[in-house]
Amino acid sequence: MLIALAVPIVRAARTGPFLLACAAGWLLLAVPAALSTAIDPDSLTLQLRLATVCAAIGAVFVFDDPAKPTTLVVPGRAWLRTTLRVALAVVVAALWWMVAVAIVLVGAEESIGDELRLAGTTLESATIIAVALVLGVTGYRLAERGVGSTVAAPTVLVVVGALALLPRSIALFVGVTDPRWSSVHGQWGVLLLTACLALMVGAGAQR
Repeated sequence: MLIALAVPIVRAARTGPFLLACAAGWLLLAVPAALSTAIDPDSLTLQLRLATVCAAIGAVFVFDDPAKPTTLVVPGRAWLRTTLRVALAVVVAALWWMVAVAIVLVGAEESIGDELRLAGTTLESATIIAVALVLGVTGYRLAERGVGSTVAAPTVLVVVGALALLPRSIALFVGVTDPRWSSVHGQWGVLLLTACLALMVGAGAQR
């Protein structure tokens, strides 16, 4: 039954904008990698962050569902449809991230690649994607016609921009050589947990 429900939901999801955004993120990483330009670890980390923002913006489109007005009367199904869309976005984002990291590692010099702190950067990426999914679910819930990306996508930019503009003393985006890297990523972990809880609540509260 779940598979029978998942197939039409996946087919109906707006994966086109999501895949285009993922491709844009890969392109952002591939150009300097193809040029074989020596890039320092902080710059490579910044590229991964920017590429993540591209993918995060695309992820919110997965929740667009113009058929929402005609499915409101279906009992007990909205949360399941939303959960399946979340699962689709998570799987695609995870595969995208693995390719993104591979592009960076292939293009980076071996010595520089060893200096990348990919565990922390992966945590940042997961958090940004999770926040985008929360915004996507919220946008879908509030949009009467089921198209919330028009608000959710710009909001992703606003949220990430606000985080990037935090004062240095409380900055969350720090360089890989910054002594605060470990402590800052403890905060990223808290943010990820909070976003995941919000996502669970948001998906379960769909009507």
